[in-house]
Amino acid sequence: MLTYAVPAWYALASEPNKKTLRAQQAIPLRKLANAPRYVRNSTIKRDLRIDLDDFIARLAQAMFSRADVSEHPQFQNITPWHSRPPEPKGPSSDFPPCPCGRVRRHLVA
Repeated sequence: MLTYAVPAWYALASEPNKKTLRAQQAIPLRKLANAPRYVRNSTIKRDLRIDLDDFIARLAQAMFSRADVSEHPQFQNITPWHSRPPEPKGPSSDFPPCPCGRVRRHLVA
């Protein structure tokens, strides 16, 4: 599940949600390393050389690389459209005007 959609939603996730994912990652790493409970998660992560943020960055980079060489033109060069962080005030002005004439915020979940 994590590897399927994480390049799309991880950049939009809040810091508490990212912290929860990091904590969930620590459980299988602890079992994999057979570490006792008094060993810190940061020590396990350092010793195993596994970082969730680096892994997700590699997944996103691979996804955009595949999109650039895709046979479908709508996926090519999609990176510049999504390289900036999301705006806190809702959708950016890059969206075309809504056909109904209202503000586009009603379309954003």
